[in-house]
Amino acid sequence: DCKVIASEITNDPPDGGVVMNNAMTSADAGSSDRLQPLVDAIKARRDGFRCCFDLYARKHPGAQGRITWQLKLKPDGTFEEASIVRDKSDVTAPQIESCMAELAKSITWARSPSGKETVLTYPFDFKRRNY
Repeated sequence: DCKVIASEITNDPPDGGVVMNNAMTSADAGSSDRLQPLVDAIKARRDGFRCCFDLYARKHPGAQGRITWQLKLKPDGTFEEASIVRDKSDVTAPQIESCMAELAKSITWARSPSGKETVLTYPFDFKRRNY
């Protein structure tokens, strides 16, 4: 189960890490203030997303390529939907899409500092593995 793989990964910040300043108001918050925590959450669970691709690739030898993935979140960070952007992806298998969406549902996403819905498009580039 790819959600189990993602939850087993720990990404505790190192001692003496970067100090984050959350002193700005939501009116001052730019897109990077919203998107960076989301990108960080995806990167922290990359092995889980990779698992979704690997499950497909085991039955489809030679599968590899870009998957452009779109995530929609409500203002409070609640998962709304996730899908593969088909016209910008080399691999568009429904089983990868549903696995990645299930994984995304299991993640606690940051709320929007501006109180708006968020749409994030994220590129994954999966290389073939030898099994």
